[in-house]
Amino acid sequence: MKYNFQNVMTVKEIIDEAKIHRTTFYFYYQNTTDVLDELICWLKEEIVDIYSSRLRADGNFNEFYKEMYEYFKTRKEYLVPLVCESRHPEFALWYRNNQREMFKEDIGLASYRTDKDKNKIINIALSGIVEEQIQTFGYGELSIDDSFYLELGTLQYGLIKTLQGRFKIKTK
Repeated sequence: MKYNFQNVMTVKEIIDEAKIHRTTFYFYYQNTTDVLDELICWLKEEIVDIYSSRLRADGNFNEFYKEMYEYFKTRKEYLVPLVCESRHPEFALWYRNNQREMFKEDIGLASYRTDKDKNKIINIALSGIVEEQIQTFGYGELSIDDSFYLELGTLQYGLIKTLQGRFKIKTK
């Protein structure tokens, strides 16, 4: 079902699209907000499952990145409004925070979560990389390979050197 995030869908639109009776809708949901809440919960669970991917655990980041891209692409009708256009601010913030946390783990910065000052620097630095990824995933601004290597280059040649040199933050 395609959810209209701009305007709230009516119960009638939902039951017509789903081809269910109104009483069936109200058996499961109190209102249309409940439908959106369930969709958000479902997307979060799927994203967390992808973060736990064997590809990522094995350090195969190029293939993991492609897996994330494919996921985003197949759920574009939900994720572009929710993440790229921030039509559900809480979900957009959750997504960005989770992406930053994943990057922290992958480049060995997770141990700085308890150091408030260094964690703030790391979060700001990683925000740019997360936004580039969101633009590529949501709007296809770059090819998936170009996006991956741009992020990799930013991390290896810019961000990591800056964190180590200027801020004395050690990475993997």
